Amino acid sequence: SILIESYDWETYAPLYEETPYQVSGHIASAERLANDEGKLYDRIQFVFEMRDPSEILTARTTITWHYTRNTL
Repeated sequence: SILIESYDWETYAPLYEETPYQVSGHIASAERLANDEGKLYDRIQFVFEMRDPSEILTARTTITWHYTRNTL
């Protein structure tokens, strides 16, 4: 399963309907961890940026997800 740990939205300019924004993203961090019960999960943080047609940064979101791991 996938659980959301946190998300952060930043907006730098108004967003408009019918505007062709460019979206790019990257993995900011990734690590394998264990919870208090010893179960493994991957903590992965993604950053997505949205730019307007002039390539000006208009919004950014940072999302941290937990991907639970099944142990055999």
